[in-house]
Amino acid sequence: MGSPLSAIVSELIMDEIFSKSSDHFNNKFVYMTKYVDTSLLIFDKNIFQDVFKFLNNFHLRLKFTYEKSNKEINFLDISIFCNNEGTISFRHYKKPSYTSKIIHRLSNQPSY
Repeated sequence: MGSPLSAIVSELIMDEIFSKSSDHFNNKFVYMTKYVDTSLLIFDKNIFQDVFKFLNNFHLRLKFTYEKSNKEINFLDISIFCNNEGTISFRHYKKPSYTSKIIHRLSNQPSY
């Protein structure tokens, strides 16, 4: 994601992938969302292998990975989980590499 155009190109490609996926699987997705090159798909587990194969066959240079769970999934900086009552709840998520360090505004960082 080094080029300034990377986010725009990623958005366009992911839009195309989501559109074709939705058409191919006849709108069997319960929920689909994305942020740049990160996406969250919720669908019936019976079509998981078909969806994963479809996504990874979309283009030779694109490879998708996944996290699969019946109870909790992390997306960006939130954890989405199903609690005991069967409702969906959210909580803040920090990656294991999170250090809580902030770069001081006067440090030797490039100013754009």
